[in-house]
Amino acid sequence: MANNLNDYNEKKIVGVFDTEQEASRAIGQLQARGIPSSEISVITRDREDLRTR
Repeated sequence: MANNLNDYNEKKIVGVFDTEQEASRAIGQLQARGIPSSEISVITRDREDLRTR
């Protein structure tokens, strides 16, 4: 993760998670570090898998 919030706009980071809980935890950690939800994208196998927080 970028040390400076200005740096994250220049980087693309990908994570692959086995469970929805792991992905949700990672999203929460990004948000806790100041990354706005509008800058976080989620890709799932099935639209039904995606739930908004």
